[in-house]
Amino acid sequence: SFQYDKDSGFYLDKEASLYYDPNTTYFFTMDYKKYFVYDHDEGMLCHVDSEGKKVPGGERRPLKRQGGAKGGAGDSRAPRTQQAQEGRGRQPDTAEARRRAGSR
Repeated sequence: SFQYDKDSGFYLDKEASLYYDPNTTYFFTMDYKKYFVYDHDEGMLCHVDSEGKKVPGGERRPLKRQGGAKGGAGDSRAPRTQQAQEGRGRQPDTAEARRRAGSR
């Protein structure tokens, strides 16, 4: 399950090796190489490119249930807020994520 990681400033699921950034609603691997968004129609995390568009035939990952833990990334789905909707198509801020990772 996702827990806040003070070192990175993101939520981290060590078992899934994924970070979650609630400001952009992107999920990304711990090496910052693959980014995912939660697709409500598919019910899964979908691999996206640097422009935030789904990669054709790209990796899909299930988003396991969180059990409503406080401070986590939510239940089995990413938050469906207006901010999340507006964030679609926005480029993942890989530079910011890498900067935060480097400051550990």
